[in-house]
Amino acid sequence: MAMKKKTKPSRNAEPSMGLPSDSSITEAIDNEAAGNVIAKLGGKRMDLESQIRDISLKDIELNPDNELFRMMDNEEDIRILAEDIRRNGLLHNLVVYPKLEGKEKKFVLLSGERRYKAMDYLQRQGEAKWNVVKNCHVITTELSENERKVILYSANLQVRGGFADEQIRRKAVAEFVACLQKEPFNLTAEKARKAVKEIASVDRRSIERDLRLENELNPVLLQLLDEKLLNRRDAEAFLTLSAEEQKKAAEMFLEIKNVKDAADRERIHLGFKDALIAVTLARTPAEANKLLEEALEKAAQQMQTADKPGTAAAEKKKDPIVRNAITKNLPDATKKLQRVLKRRGVEKSISTRSKQEREEAVRELDEMIEAASRLKALIEGIE
Repeated sequence: MAMKKKTKPSRNAEPSMGLPSDSSITEAIDNEAAGNVIAKLGGKRMDLESQIRDISLKDIELNPDNELFRMMDNEEDIRILAEDIRRNGLLHNLVVYPKLEGKEKKFVLLSGERRYKAMDYLQRQGEAKWNVVKNCHVITTELSENERKVILYSANLQVRGGFADEQIRRKAVAEFVACLQKEPFNLTAEKARKAVKEIASVDRRSIERDLRLENELNPVLLQLLDEKLLNRRDAEAFLTLSAEEQKKAAEMFLEIKNVKDAADRERIHLGFKDALIAVTLARTPAEANKLLEEALEKAAQQMQTADKPGTAAAEKKKDPIVRNAITKNLPDATKKLQRVLKRRGVEKSISTRSKQEREEAVRELDEMIEAASRLKALIEGIE
């Protein structure tokens, strides 16, 4: 895609605070990273025309398609950015497209939402100079809803491609791949994944894992992952379960969520989750089925006695996970490591992993050993 500018181009300063650049959309259209990928997606070049104009702040609207990335922002970031804009001016121009509301023309953001919010903050502080946003890029070429979304996502993925929030990255990658398979791009799933890799600073393996979780994990289990009731490693382990096994597990997790007593609920949830991990490590389908049925039965029995007076306290005395207030969940972690060591072909399985993965595992184990050693020394040093 090539951007035809009818007036002078926007200033090109380095972004601060990791914000999108002043022309992140035009760069996402023109440059060698994201832009050329998008330009070739439909099999032909598409020239986008734009104007540069001043727009009243009240005539600019947030883009609903940016809701996912908006989760990364907070009020403190906006305040800090506002102070920077107050001192240095708006170095990074907004990019918008026009939208008619009856006879009234509005402009919807494609890039620069945080800058817009920062100027809105300054305006609400009584600084009238920010009532009008100078030098906005207005894309005048008519685009479909999906084309606009692809441009928006490509710019965000290019700038935030390595962002730390696993959930946002996972959902952004999955949604972007889905958009690229629609009109007018019509890419295959494989080519869409390749396009993500070229745009975002996310390795191919992470992209594949993100897509597997979004597309193959039971929707209830996926929701539990989004709610942080399951961690990423647990969720990836549950992918090895069949669709029917995942469904049974998901139904049980939903029942557990209805347990009123928080202590009971957490105890049963953690116990059932660990039992499911054991199912994923089973050596045969028959063993997996047996372990799953036992896990379901045990959780059901625990829920029958849950919420009764004294139940949680009584179980705590018997539950090894909470038997020691100092070590708390260490027995749980130890059991997981023991299960890995007992797994058939564990050495061969490890050998198939990349050098980077093995080094990361060693680093994590070293950190665990160091922390355990320090805690042990601290405990032994107290008379």
